[in-house]
Amino acid sequence: MPAGPALAGPAPRPDLTLDLVPLTTVAKIESSRVTVAVRADVANAGAAVAEDAKIAFKLPAGSAIVGDPSWQCDYATFVCTNIYGPVPAGGVAEPLRIYFSLPPAPAGTVATIGATVSTNAREAATNNNTDQLKTTYAEVADLQLLPGPDTGVWWQTDVPLEGGPVNPTFTAKNVGTATAQDLRLVVDLPAGVTVDGAPVNDAGAWDCVTGTDQVICTAGPLEPNAAASVTLALRTGPGAADQQFAIPGTLTSSSRVWRVEPARTEVTYRYAGPVPVAPADIAVTNVVLLEEEVGPGEAVEIGVVVENLADDPARDVRVRLALAPTVRPTEGGASGTDWACEPGQDAETGAGYWECTYASVERYQYHYLPLSVTFGAGTPQGQFVATATVQSANDDLNPANNSRQAVTSYRPQGTIEGTVWYDEDRDGQRDAGEPLGGYGEATYNVEFLPEGAATTELRAYPYVGAYARAVPPGRYVVRVNLRYGWQVTTPNVGDDATDSDVTSVPTAPYNAPYADSTVIEVTDGGTVVVDVGVIPAP
Repeated sequence: MPAGPALAGPAPRPDLTLDLVPLTTVAKIESSRVTVAVRADVANAGAAVAEDAKIAFKLPAGSAIVGDPSWQCDYATFVCTNIYGPVPAGGVAEPLRIYFSLPPAPAGTVATIGATVSTNAREAATNNNTDQLKTTYAEVADLQLLPGPDTGVWWQTDVPLEGGPVNPTFTAKNVGTATAQDLRLVVDLPAGVTVDGAPVNDAGAWDCVTGTDQVICTAGPLEPNAAASVTLALRTGPGAADQQFAIPGTLTSSSRVWRVEPARTEVTYRYAGPVPVAPADIAVTNVVLLEEEVGPGEAVEIGVVVENLADDPARDVRVRLALAPTVRPTEGGASGTDWACEPGQDAETGAGYWECTYASVERYQYHYLPLSVTFGAGTPQGQFVATATVQSANDDLNPANNSRQAVTSYRPQGTIEGTVWYDEDRDGQRDAGEPLGGYGEATYNVEFLPEGAATTELRAYPYVGAYARAVPPGRYVVRVNLRYGWQVTTPNVGDDATDSDVTSVPTAPYNAPYADSTVIEVTDGGTVVVDVGVIPAP
């Protein structure tokens, strides 16, 4: 008989399989919940693509989905949908990682988690669509390995192109409910990275052994909610701009821990060349010196106003207030500013200066630096100019405004001072207990006559027995004008520190008595003492 027509075979169909893999060793008992994590692996063993895939979980009553699963999940029905596209024939889907909160129960309780995968297409078989696993409730250590400190935040760190020291920090943290014993941290050193010193760690918690390609640190125990950090001293060789490298670490414990996989992290670095600095316009916009005239020993404030007149920040800003060899920064005279200010002296000229630094002056930012300076004797008489200059690490858009001056006038002067006292025993010495002679008792005033002058406007009044007067440098005679019935004691007797330094001058009977000193020399910043002992006239 002739052969009949061939019959067509069945159309190819998908065939999804499901495998539930525990990501945690137990269901972790916590204060407010019991947590477990699983991974659902879906494969297509069929001959046709599966356009979609869903997994329906079967959990103990009172369970909930925790966090954000890697598939799109309905938190009420526990149905999760693959969002990564079709599952090809012979291929696999993106794994679903999901955390569950289970109902409270005592340690040792065993819970069952079941799941079934499905697709809208007819499958070649369905007896391989379901899987389940069991998990036991327990208190357990849960280790995390964090890059950097306990915050777990490590910003990628730049290193220079020529290489140099790098100091990665690793922090072990136990977020579980049981103690982790015998911690072991293994840090793998990438090519070009070597050990450069001893590690620094929390109160000696870690004991580290270094090798050519690894650093192994051990510690323990680590209680629940505790952390222990270690910082390694390493060095890297040169690299190319933007080249990156990572220093990985792995943390394990001899205790049972919650997660199946060891705790891992890495600290990352990047080779960075010099960063171009945008130009700025850093300027001294004013120098404030309010005193029109100053004398020796006087401290005055010079205010320097610094501004950035450009859009980009001025980095590493430095201000210098240049003075003169006889004008010095006042000790502690820069306490009114948050700039770092130091006094200095120019090695060549001997001139003093204030130098102040600041990390960054931002766009249109205004800074006022109150700097105290003290004028010393010998400063040239007349105009004194203080010059403030500013510079930064940026190119400057307008160097013409980097400098500004303030002007005052220096007034040279010295001081004549002394004591007027009543020489009760007429021995020419100011003895302990002898009273002071104030203005209006024995004396009218004290005059300071320039050498050769008959009159002067320079006077002092010895209130409470003491007088002092600032005078221009020069040669003077000190004249004491006495009241009728008084004269001065014998001068220049005994100790010069306690004797009388003026001599009575004969006058006509109708003239008031007075006494003069010898000619004295007053220098700029100097002090001359002329004491006066008075006694009743016979």
